[in-house]
Amino acid sequence: MYRQNNITCKDCKNDCLIKEISDPALLDEIENQKLVSRYKSGQEIIFEGMRAMDIKFVNEGKVKVYKRGGQGKIKILRFSKKGDIFGHRSLHT
Repeated sequence: MYRQNNITCKDCKNDCLIKEISDPALLDEIENQKLVSRYKSGQEIIFEGMRAMDIKFVNEGKVKVYKRGGQGKIKILRFSKKGDIFGHRSLHT
């Protein structure tokens, strides 16, 4: 993973929940707090049981969301695609 902060939410072409925010102060706060991270194909981003500290937005590509069952078998739960969010479900745990 490497990080960069080169795209603004205003300039992003994805249709995500940030586009629905009309409060300029809140948009500025999000912009100041956000961090753009890029991952290699197949790289694990969040692990089951890991406490989330943020919400992740898919800017490009897709993310396979899965869980490991008994004997290490993988069960695919869904694919998050461009414009989707993930990681938010573990924020409340």
